[in-house]
Amino acid sequence: MDLHMPRCDGLDATRRIKAEWPEAKIVLLTVNADTDLLFEALKSGASGYLLKSMQADDFFLLLAGLDQGVPPIAPELATKIDMELARHAADGIAQDAALTPQQREILMLIGRGLTYREVAHRVHLSEASIKYHMKNILGKLHLANRAEAVAYAQRSGLTSVDQ
Repeated sequence: MDLHMPRCDGLDATRRIKAEWPEAKIVLLTVNADTDLLFEALKSGASGYLLKSMQADDFFLLLAGLDQGVPPIAPELATKIDMELARHAADGIAQDAALTPQQREILMLIGRGLTYREVAHRVHLSEASIKYHMKNILGKLHLANRAEAVAYAQRSGLTSVDQ
């Protein structure tokens, strides 16, 4: 789908189509290599974002990957995505510094796969206290759930044995 269309732009059309048919795979096609539009397209439900300036062979090769679950993203934009994700990871480390030492310990233990009950026993708190701390940890780190907290702890190196 073209990003710029006369009656309805590609982002709005993508949102409407995905609301009606969530399984639809939509790849936006544009001349615009703006990462803000790329991220907005992906948030809108697009499966990919390709540039009109691409060579036909590259274009079809990237589209073919869609069947294997590989999102077709223009290579020059993929590099920008990597840089943005690295920046967010660095921000996450800064946010991690906002955790109290006790919250860092709880996150570390959760990241190692311990249950709330096991963490509570290890840090000498009630299970309800651990749940309360986890709620605060999730809020500080802008995470949605325990699974994201575990992934965050593992990515951040909080689960290493020398902690």
